[in-house]
Amino acid sequence: MTTLAEDKITVFRTVLGKSPETRTFLITAETRVEGKLRVKVRVTVRYTREEEGDRALHIIVRSSQKK
Repeated sequence: MTTLAEDKITVFRTVLGKSPETRTFLITAETRVEGKLRVKVRVTVRYTREEEGDRALHIIVRSSQKK
């Protein structure tokens, strides 16, 4: 995750073979969050597309794996 605000998050996504992209998701009272949101953590976002933008339904903070 690159930025975090009270009403939205912005994530940076990289996929092998494709160019990196930045996505912004709206956070509402219905958004379920598992874990503590903070900058520079890995997240998985389940979302729905709406007229106002992509709305996060469920955000899961991924634990960092130590090598």
